[in-house]
Amino acid sequence: MTSTHFYAQLVKPRCATPVDIKQTTWKKLNPYLKAQVENELIECKAHNTDPMGYIVGINRQHIDLHGIKKDAKEVSQETKQTLVNLYVIPHHFVNLLRLNVDNVKAVNAKSPERQGTGMLTSAEATGILDEYLKANELLVTPTKVQLDGPLTDALYKKVPNPPETLPRNDIYKSWLSKMEPAFALVEMPGNHIAKLGRGKPPQVLIEVSLRQGRKKYSTKVRGLEDYGIDPVAFLREVTKRFACSGIVEAEPEGRAALKKGFVELDFQGNLAEELRALLLGDEKLSSHGGAKDSEYSLPKSAIDVVLKKNVPTKKPRK
Repeated sequence: MTSTHFYAQLVKPRCATPVDIKQTTWKKLNPYLKAQVENELIECKAHNTDPMGYIVGINRQHIDLHGIKKDAKEVSQETKQTLVNLYVIPHHFVNLLRLNVDNVKAVNAKSPERQGTGMLTSAEATGILDEYLKANELLVTPTKVQLDGPLTDALYKKVPNPPETLPRNDIYKSWLSKMEPAFALVEMPGNHIAKLGRGKPPQVLIEVSLRQGRKKYSTKVRGLEDYGIDPVAFLREVTKRFACSGIVEAEPEGRAALKKGFVELDFQGNLAEELRALLLGDEKLSSHGGAKDSEYSLPKSAIDVVLKKNVPTKKPRK
């Protein structure tokens, strides 16, 4: 896990009173982590320019953890992540419809992380449309909308014979379909936004295929880094949990190129069910005991499982 996730989710919740690290003798996170490494409580690994970027090991038998191990486990299980679809209004819409720039930029968004980013929730995006409809008196009834010239150009510019009126819900759908996609990775409880981005949310791909010329399976995993998971530490954990072998590939031959700094993991066997259960933090999804007590909590929509030709689908555990 990333060092910031470790501190935010496993250290701060265990403090008897709220603590700001700036008010401690360490002042910053890295000196604190370095002290814990020297104390043999944790093991760190560098990530890019950060020497303490990843926590790759926790000494759970350390005397400093006695008496709080159970609580830490409960906190880990309670922390969940979810992906929220966000919307960015195209720049030419702002000029065409004379929209309020501050609203379009999400200046007054409830979450500080989104303020000024232009990344809107569906309610905020349709709220901006509602303001336009009311200002231009386009509401024929509370549920029916009359389209004017600018709105028709925005939504149906290249459509022959565009509609003159539409149900209000239909124009909401058309409006959102014209937005540029964005996303937020939200940690629950607390509604903390861990990551914001434009485009579609990143996917962790789990792909199972038959090994060439053999009757054995291979499970490949890529995209873990997008969710702050150290792939090397994850490989080590998976091989231990499921008693399998695995390798790290920086440039997998014959496959799509990886993002810069990313790697692909290759495990022996069909581990699609087990890895999905482990990454979601839901042991009920797998019959294998190795999926128990997971510290991961990725959103379901973040995981894409692909079974290649001749790979049977395992029956889900009831």
